[in-house]
Amino acid sequence: MADNQTQSFLIFADKQGLGEKLARDLTLAGNQVSVVYEKGENQSPLIYHREKQDNLSINQGNTLLADDVLVREKIFYLDVDNRQQYEEIISSALPRHIIYTWSSQENNNLKENNYLQCLPVINLLQTLTNTQKYAKLWLITQRSQQVNNEEKINPDGGGLWGLGKVIALEHPEYWGGMIDIDSDNIPLNLFNYLLNHPQQETMTAIRNNFPYYCRLQRKSLTVNNKKDFSLDSKSSYLITGGLGALGLVSANYLIKQGAKNLILLSRSQPNGETQQKIKQWQQQGINITISQGDVNQLDSLTEIFQHLKNNLPPLKGIIHSAGVLDDGVIASMTEEKLNKVISAKVMGVNNLHQLSLDFDLDFFIMYSSLASMVGSMGQSNYAIANSYLDSFAYYRHSLNLPALTINWGALDIGMAITTQSHLNHMGVNSISAEGAVNLLGKLLQENNPQVGILNIDWQKISQNFPPSPYLQKLIPTSTDEEKQGLIFQRLQTTTDIKARENILIDYLRETIAKILHQDKNEIKAEDSLVDLGMDSLMVMEAINHLKTDLNIMLYPREIYERPQLFALASYLADEFAVSHGEKTAVKPSTQSLIITPEEDKTEEKITFNPTNHQPIVFILSSPRSGSTLLRVMLASHPQLVSPPELHLLPFATMQERQTELASSHLQEGLVRALMELKSITVAQSEDLINQWIEENLTIGEVYEILQSFCQNRILVDKSPTYANSKETLFNAEKTFSQAKYIHLVRHPYAVIESFARMRMDKLLALKDANPYEIAENIWYQSNQNTSKFHQVIDNNKLLTVVYENLVTNPEKELQNICNFLEIDFDKSLLNPYEGERMTGGLYQQSMSVGDPNFNTRNKIDSSLATQWQNIKLPILLNPLTIQLAEKFNYNLPQESQLFEVEESYVKIRDLDICVCTWGNKNNPIMFIIHGILDQGMAWEKVAQKLAQKGYYVIAPDLRGHGKSQHNGMGCAYNLLDFVADLDCLINHFSAENKVNLLGHSFGSMIASIYVNTRAEKIEQLYLVEPILPAESKGEKDLESFTSQLDYLLNIPALPVYDSVATVAQRLQKTSPNLDDDFALKLATRMTKSVENGVTFTYSPLLATRVGVGFNTIPRHQYLQLLARRRAPSTVIYGSQSNFNRPEDLLAQKQVFVKEQICTIEGGHNLHFDNPEGVAELIKLLT
Repeated sequence: MADNQTQSFLIFADKQGLGEKLARDLTLAGNQVSVVYEKGENQSPLIYHREKQDNLSINQGNTLLADDVLVREKIFYLDVDNRQQYEEIISSALPRHIIYTWSSQENNNLKENNYLQCLPVINLLQTLTNTQKYAKLWLITQRSQQVNNEEKINPDGGGLWGLGKVIALEHPEYWGGMIDIDSDNIPLNLFNYLLNHPQQETMTAIRNNFPYYCRLQRKSLTVNNKKDFSLDSKSSYLITGGLGALGLVSANYLIKQGAKNLILLSRSQPNGETQQKIKQWQQQGINITISQGDVNQLDSLTEIFQHLKNNLPPLKGIIHSAGVLDDGVIASMTEEKLNKVISAKVMGVNNLHQLSLDFDLDFFIMYSSLASMVGSMGQSNYAIANSYLDSFAYYRHSLNLPALTINWGALDIGMAITTQSHLNHMGVNSISAEGAVNLLGKLLQENNPQVGILNIDWQKISQNFPPSPYLQKLIPTSTDEEKQGLIFQRLQTTTDIKARENILIDYLRETIAKILHQDKNEIKAEDSLVDLGMDSLMVMEAINHLKTDLNIMLYPREIYERPQLFALASYLADEFAVSHGEKTAVKPSTQSLIITPEEDKTEEKITFNPTNHQPIVFILSSPRSGSTLLRVMLASHPQLVSPPELHLLPFATMQERQTELASSHLQEGLVRALMELKSITVAQSEDLINQWIEENLTIGEVYEILQSFCQNRILVDKSPTYANSKETLFNAEKTFSQAKYIHLVRHPYAVIESFARMRMDKLLALKDANPYEIAENIWYQSNQNTSKFHQVIDNNKLLTVVYENLVTNPEKELQNICNFLEIDFDKSLLNPYEGERMTGGLYQQSMSVGDPNFNTRNKIDSSLATQWQNIKLPILLNPLTIQLAEKFNYNLPQESQLFEVEESYVKIRDLDICVCTWGNKNNPIMFIIHGILDQGMAWEKVAQKLAQKGYYVIAPDLRGHGKSQHNGMGCAYNLLDFVADLDCLINHFSAENKVNLLGHSFGSMIASIYVNTRAEKIEQLYLVEPILPAESKGEKDLESFTSQLDYLLNIPALPVYDSVATVAQRLQKTSPNLDDDFALKLATRMTKSVENGVTFTYSPLLATRVGVGFNTIPRHQYLQLLARRRAPSTVIYGSQSNFNRPEDLLAQKQVFVKEQICTIEGGHNLHFDNPEGVAELIKLLT
């Protein structure tokens, strides 16, 4: 972050006020800040003040006073369990940075403190990944990490540190870091630290306003001169999880050290092998007490401790070994998984701590894990639980109580065995549990609160963990590896396109070298992936790296079309900029939409002659409509077979299909279906399909084979491409007599946004296409074709299902589907994320067949039904799309409030003046007077906003401008002529009622003069970027007179441009914020064809300022006129404008005494730079 740039922040504000104070500091520094409180706290919204300013700066949504600037951040009250609210908050706040300060309370109820305040973070991360929104996340804790021995530790924040380490591995694109602070007051430099922190430092503690960075370092045991470790035979020792593998090893060690009284606490009874071991110990004179109970249940544990007090020798030591695993990536983590793993360790250690305070313990050992020390992908809940134990050890030390937490590596017993293969691959080698536990005595004599017992190949692990200062003392890192680990951050901070390409070339060489197990130096920028030996699986592995490291969705086609590294790097640099909002992906289409009008008539019935009389079901929809969810729902029904996309129906033969889908991901659905139906491998399935291709079976024959494999179950074919072609739909009726069709329809906003976000236009290989227009076209064609198709088949053969109903009331919708298919309803339909339903790819590296985001959820998400409400598309829907969407009863707020511009001509003083109007004629009128060489249509974006806010907007082309008629030959343009035209226009449109008047630049002079002569006609005057007449220059005025006379007698020709597009580009050079489509629209309207190209429609005399410049009002008289203006007025400036000289602004300030003076973001042409800001300000001040 740069401290001189405005940033958008979302702060999850804690109960102690830390977040509120940080929000204040960020707001006063000019940043946009939104604040989230946990629902039920009932804080009132905060208002932050800036110092008084001469001009009033207004941002959207602010509270406004005439003599001050008040900044009100958006306030949200979040129900932690309401997933939809997270999405609504993210969509509303649009943060680039999220700061989480919900400090945990000292509350032993995991549910009440949201599982150490980790559950909201997990919900937040899942929302960000599901919506593909980008923001950096910072976790703020308070005294959860020990920097010095004097401070008291609050262990609750420790769990967040474990979660943060996993986020850094699973979602580096969202990771900012963790900061632990030392008091209720925000450190003085926390604000600056957040804005300017070293990017590699993601684990920081701030003490006395000084940052400390976390480092992992080696530890040597130095106990040679100390006495041997031994235990008191007349004391008792408690081991939780005592009947587990590690608990029994620990018990055996304690016995060897002299312990005679052991309490083994477990939820279960000992098995036969364990009973035999206990019996052997008892025969040695060891008193073994088996206590059955749950360590996280205080009542149960209290009884056990009471029994211990009454019946056993004094308790001198505790080993907390209890723990369970229930792994899952953050994207699929649930509250149930959190509770299952966290409760045993967290609630357990708190209960043990409270109940043991009355005992004089020699040791209190907690068994933690490598997962909390360095993070572990897929084990966020386990990392949270163990990281809490790590902080708890420091907490007990701060109370002068014994404590040791041991971060075990991969032990050769217990839970670690199941993941040992994966751990070995990562560089984490197995260690002997017995040998490791034998170190307990030495560890206890060291008096360190935390230590890790690990056997790690640091060279190997360096290839699986991103380079980090946290591990720098242990992991040898090279310059190349450091570059790769920070690829996302480096690309973001590099603006030069060539430098960005070079970074990506280096990154690609490194990544591909790892995949191919080659030396990076052997791979050159000119090399081709194909020539290097990259097969399809290797390409998918590379895509997975790119998707993770660059945070963009990629498809194999994009790689195969540019296999050379330098070409791929150039392409990725451009796509990175588009995906992360640095440049717009919406380009003007080179051709109009494919959507064309059709006569709205009922289709005639068509007679088909099908040959297949077996039942079959087709799911018809546009892409991104939720068909994968419906398919997977149906896949669990015992009477259905519902595989991924088969992509059969469009083709006649298998050879035709192979030609069209060669090297495409779309072939995998049929492979996956055969694997399931025949219980065969990928290779066997591909061999069978190759045999069909060689025999060139017809598609009809393939369907018959598949149906025979289904064994009396009904085949469901879900391929979203089918509905986009009428011919394909007809193929179904030509082939099947018993076919039924489910038409799944979803709101167009959601479909179009998802299509563009997932970059699915790249699958279609369209060059320089607008993804939003493509998505709209596909939505329209798919649903229109299906609706028309319904008219030519029997009415009872097609059922329309609305996606929004499917996710909000799935049982009702699935009941209807089962009735339609004439099968019994089955409850398993409601659990699409349970069991094997063919949702994965063919290989570990493969993309999933169907929706690539499907597996990021773990239950039906009803919030997706209203997702469209938070979407604002960068295009306007085609009228035909709107008409079709309305047939499905979809509300289209973005379109319903848009007003078509109406152009008409009014005869004013013998000239035809072109007038643009927007909105309802019965609404209050807003006249807009444009500047010199501009046109009324240029204010369309402001006019649309004002029309939506209840104005009837009238923007004429001044005489000689745009489409209005020019003065006669030899007649100059005088300022008074423009004022008189305005007088006539206002009388024409509103003879009796007052109007609002807005003048921009030169138009502000016309408006100001008019108001001083017709004040009774004006409700409110707005002067946008007003200007002043030029000062008198004495004798130089005579020279100007001579020049203007020459111009009048010999009018200079206007420049000629080769095309309208060139004129549009010229407009964009003077107004960089003018988007492509609007620039082209304005250029088309303000030009005419001439020999060798196009030229402007405005009068050539206007370009010379003849008359306008010479016959204007003197500067001092105009200032006097401004000073005595009688209508309510507002002056609006652009914050980046340099159109007025400082002396002009000073002169204006001296006469604008009673006016409201406002400054908003933008330059001189605010109607291009900030149209919404202009409209919002006008509405606010009205």
